[in-house]
Amino acid sequence: MRFIMVFVASLVGSSMDYMHLVTSLWNIESLKRVADSDNDS
Repeated sequence: MRFIMVFVASLVGSSMDYMHLVTSLWNIESLKRVADSDNDS
């Protein structure tokens, strides 16, 4: 039972890191898009 708890905890932890990575990349893409739109206008 303890193994399952550890597995779930590590899974949640890795998913949190993954979400942080995704949001960071999304923010970077958004900044690039804003910069591109500024250049167009």
